Amino acid sequence: MTRSLFAASILASLALAFSAGCASKSTSSTTTGSGSEAVEQGSDANGAEGDTESFSTSLIGGDGTSLSLASAGELTQGEGELAPANLGDGAKNFFRPAGCLVVTPNAVAKTAKYVFSDCTGPYGQVHITGEVDVTFTSSAPNQLTVTYAATGLKINRHVIDWSATANVTSNGLARDMIWDGKFSGTTAHGRAFTRTNHKEYKWTQGQACLSVAGTSDGTVTGHEIKTEVIAFSFCKGGCPEAGSEIKVTDVTASKVYDVKYNAGDATYTGPEGRSITFTPLCAL
Repeated sequence: MTRSLFAASILASLALAFSAGCASKSTSSTTTGSGSEAVEQGSDANGAEGDTESFSTSLIGGDGTSLSLASAGELTQGEGELAPANLGDGAKNFFRPAGCLVVTPNAVAKTAKYVFSDCTGPYGQVHITGEVDVTFTSSAPNQLTVTYAATGLKINRHVIDWSATANVTSNGLARDMIWDGKFSGTTAHGRAFTRTNHKEYKWTQGQACLSVAGTSDGTVTGHEIKTEVIAFSFCKGGCPEAGSEIKVTDVTASKVYDVKYNAGDATYTGPEGRSITFTPLCAL
């Protein structure tokens, strides 16, 4: 495989980090000293970020008129504030085996503790183990602000310390989440990373599809990598939609690697400006 085609395949797997956990299956090979190493580092770190971010959406639900923290619990109006009912019960429906998730809610303090023991969750996430502490506020039935914190959370062989704030708005069953997060830890392939990011997620309650756009900056094994996620949409079990794009910048070397999905194939463009059209793994 040529270096450029290898980089294309690695960058494509970065995109798949957002779709059904495929990245962890397709980024096991490495190159040392080549330009594609930065792409693979970006793929590895963004796999960790993407798993954590999409995982968080499974904890946010509600019906067509309100939002909750439980993916199913109803909200009741009282004295101008919202209080969750059955907090946590709905989230348990998304994780297997039964009993692997224990939720301890505190409706008065507006907090919840989620403890995972080797759970399998949505969007291809497996071996979820650890504790996530959540606080929440709501200024309107269709708005929810959620703050996440976790130390040593394991998802798909990543080990992650993270904190994030998500501002969620609903329109019927449609959800829009503005996410600002900080991450550090070790990727599935043993790379130390520290990242900050800003992203916007869109999804529809009850459907296994996500759309995401935003940026991520930071270091992977001491190397400065910037990732831009551009109009990236996918559904479980399928390839990213046409127009989905991932761009990785090796800041130190001032090199840019890009992959854009088309209808049925994808186009990789390297730092020299040369492009390759290829069939991504998800389409095989």
